[in-house]
Amino acid sequence: MNQSQEPSPQLESVAAKGYRREQRALIFPRWFVIVFGITILCLAVSHWTVPNDRAMNNVLSAFMLMILGFVLYVRFVIFSCATARVRLGVLVGVPLLVGVGALLFEITAVSGLLLPTIQLRGTKLADENLEQASAQVELGTVDLQAVNEKLDYPRFLGRTGHPHVTNASWTADPNEENIKRLWKHDIGAGWSSFAIVNGFAVTCEQRGDEEVVSCYDLNSERGVLRWVHTVKQRHATLLGGVGPRATPAIVGGRVYSVGATGHLVCLAGESGHVLWKKELLDMIGSTPRKEKQVLAWGRSTSVLAVDGLVVVPLGGAPGGPFYSLVAFDQETGEERWRAGKVQMSYASPIVMMLSGQRQVVSVNESTVSGHEIETGKVLWEHPWPGSSTSGANNSQAVPVGDDRLWISKGYGTGAALFSVSEADGDWSTAIIWENARVLKTKYTNIVAVDDLAYGLSDGILECVRISTGERVWKRGRFNHGQILMIDDIIVVQDEDGPLHFLRPHETGFDNLYTVEALDGISWANPAVYDNKLIVRNATTVACYELPITRE
Repeated sequence: MNQSQEPSPQLESVAAKGYRREQRALIFPRWFVIVFGITILCLAVSHWTVPNDRAMNNVLSAFMLMILGFVLYVRFVIFSCATARVRLGVLVGVPLLVGVGALLFEITAVSGLLLPTIQLRGTKLADENLEQASAQVELGTVDLQAVNEKLDYPRFLGRTGHPHVTNASWTADPNEENIKRLWKHDIGAGWSSFAIVNGFAVTCEQRGDEEVVSCYDLNSERGVLRWVHTVKQRHATLLGGVGPRATPAIVGGRVYSVGATGHLVCLAGESGHVLWKKELLDMIGSTPRKEKQVLAWGRSTSVLAVDGLVVVPLGGAPGGPFYSLVAFDQETGEERWRAGKVQMSYASPIVMMLSGQRQVVSVNESTVSGHEIETGKVLWEHPWPGSSTSGANNSQAVPVGDDRLWISKGYGTGAALFSVSEADGDWSTAIIWENARVLKTKYTNIVAVDDLAYGLSDGILECVRISTGERVWKRGRFNHGQILMIDDIIVVQDEDGPLHFLRPHETGFDNLYTVEALDGISWANPAVYDNKLIVRNATTVACYELPITRE
């Protein structure tokens, strides 16, 4: 005879615990999958429908991963089927591991995509390991008087302030045999490019606690250092990096340069000796600490030398007043005028001919303005939204006709074309088109050729029709590097260091040759003297011979 058996209390207890654990294991995934899936969908829709930059997408992705990691951590500790001992180990171990990691490592730099460089805490940066610049000087004759101006590159982006060397012809397509490295060596930190006259290249760099203006001899076999000017100052931020970032100008045998903290100096070209100097922060009642509140990434605007004047953005301390530009006498350093009431940006002033008048055009924090050269008088002003602490204006304005001006920037803004006109002394501007989806030039500038504009749009090479703002093509990821056109070939300095020689055509470009020129974040603009291409980043400078002839 069969007897029914009642389950023992022990079995009931084990079954109940297993059921409850199974329930706990299932409680989290249902709502988590739904919420996380909806969030990912919203991010994807935002990515494809709202103009943005990839750096912001990386920040959002990192934020989502942090949330996901935290939620998975909480889920495991509270809801998992693991034993109490294991869950306790995870509860204590994960925060301990994160804390130890934070104590041992630190982020020392970020790329244009906000990807971090992580090093052991206490590790010296490359510039801090360099010997003092003065110890590396090899005395020799330096002559910065122009002999053949057509070969020179005397200021930021060259003679015209536009990164296109038109008086050059390629004798052959670039390849492994005809792109020759002449020399390569260490350099101090910074993002300044080179001003080059008569074979002498002047730049700015950071070596430890010294900000340096340095003159290298391209005519020597090793690119030796001929003279330096130093000042005890160090600019460093996590997002902007270390060191000066403006490019000097060479005029009449003199060097004019401004540092990241506003040390403006006029130097004798043959020796680097100071002829006159100005402290721009003193002029506006500010300090380096205060300046970071309104100009987060340091003074990046290069000197404009024109008609006996040295013109630089001046800016202002927190709360103002603000001065868009200030001009000094080239010979004496005497202040000649101040103009504009808008805070400075990171773009450099440039001389243009617009509507029949030669003028200085300045891209400011939130406007673009045109100024009389002699007096600084504001002729016209056009809104161009931005902030010098976020969403900054970094790219140069470019004249693309007798009365038309191209402007562009990153941070989801894109490009625009507007007209500048004058009638009976009254100036006005008018938008022709705006397009937030093209040529988002975050740290870089465009090259304008006929009706086409080439540039790195959020790190991707793009060609846009200037007259309409329509994209022609978009190809290749070079991240936030720089661009220079020599004759009909585009030279792209990849943010990670390689140099790409590209020939553009109707549907894209042909990659003719790539050389591993530098290693690491490379934000400085390449420069050309005669048939020499000189490139640098925060650790290395290199000089290459190109198969070109100059007219």
